[in-house]
Amino acid sequence: MLEVERVSRSFGGVAALTDVSLEVGAGEVVGLIGPNGSGKSTLLNVITGISPAERGVVRFDGRDVTSLRPDRTAALGLTRTFQTPRVLHRMTVLENLSAALFAGSPKVRRLRKADRERLNGLLEECGLGRRVDELASKLTLPEQRRLELVRTLVSDPKLILLDEPAGGMTPAETEGMARLIAEVAARGRTCIVIEHKIDMISSLCERICVLDFGRVIADGTTREVLEDEAVLDAYLGRRDIA
Repeated sequence: MLEVERVSRSFGGVAALTDVSLEVGAGEVVGLIGPNGSGKSTLLNVITGISPAERGVVRFDGRDVTSLRPDRTAALGLTRTFQTPRVLHRMTVLENLSAALFAGSPKVRRLRKADRERLNGLLEECGLGRRVDELASKLTLPEQRRLELVRTLVSDPKLILLDEPAGGMTPAETEGMARLIAEVAARGRTCIVIEHKIDMISSLCERICVLDFGRVIADGTTREVLEDEAVLDAYLGRRDIA
């Protein structure tokens, strides 16, 4: 489904990604880990067109999307969340989903009954059914993260990129988010998950890719990667960032 081939990206002469390659098959839930500054979020930005690659190719569903804008990659079924939830604070929870539903429409449209029922159903499934008429600014951080995730589901995406979906959460809240992501993946959606909470990654992902200084240093099953000496040294050992 996703092919990243020898992608490189730098900022001000400093390499953020160097010859990064990654393949993700349909239905996989892949963890993406590494120390702070290792290039994880930059890789998601490159994949979605926020920060175009300087070299290399990104293919999605067999199509070259290397030079596409974020709105075009989203239209193809590739969506993402961010480290800081990007919700529309002055809109209600339902209005946030409505805005996502009609993104790109040249004019304001009213929700049809069927649309409203579908969006309400998504909110119920994500634990926000009782918050439908609340302003997004009134939501807690975990609720805002859930809202951002459910906004990505509105367009029925094929691939969801999740950038630290449990950041700032308590262990109980983290467990709840992990369950929600597992439920999303169980419906056939492919996911790439950036997260520093190794227990969460281990429970969600059968495969992990590790970045360090903008390069892939490991890619394999969760067990193999978490026992890899290079990973232990870079991420879980002397330069632990947890």
